[in-house]
Amino acid sequence: MAILISTIAVCALTMLYWSVSYSYSQLRDIALLVVSEHLARWWPLTVYGPWLLAGLSILRAAVQNRTARRSWAVMLLSSGTAVALCIGQSGSSLLAMVIVGIPPITALVCFRELVGQFSSKHGPRHAADVLNGPKQGRP
Repeated sequence: MAILISTIAVCALTMLYWSVSYSYSQLRDIALLVVSEHLARWWPLTVYGPWLLAGLSILRAAVQNRTARRSWAVMLLSSGTAVALCIGQSGSSLLAMVIVGIPPITALVCFRELVGQFSSKHGPRHAADVLNGPKQGRP
């Protein structure tokens, strides 16, 4: 079971890395239209900085079995901003919009799956518990 969880976590981290790095370069290219190359290199951090910090807060909350509503709101807002900026600068074709808009969404989905590996709120349930309800008095 530990191998399966580790494999899922590694896959989620790999997809998360790819999605963020792809979106990061898209946002950098958008910034190049307005600012110098030196500033454009760091500009995507204005979108992904809060995203990453919210992600760390969410992971901490998941490990501590606490809620992280505000951090999820920051994560959703940052992801939405990345999607809007990438789509806004893409070509007018639907395919171009999908190609540049999906990576920030993929990053969010992969991160959610990664958090699920650390969260014990919805732990594994046995089929008998689902059908019969939990047994009273059993530890």
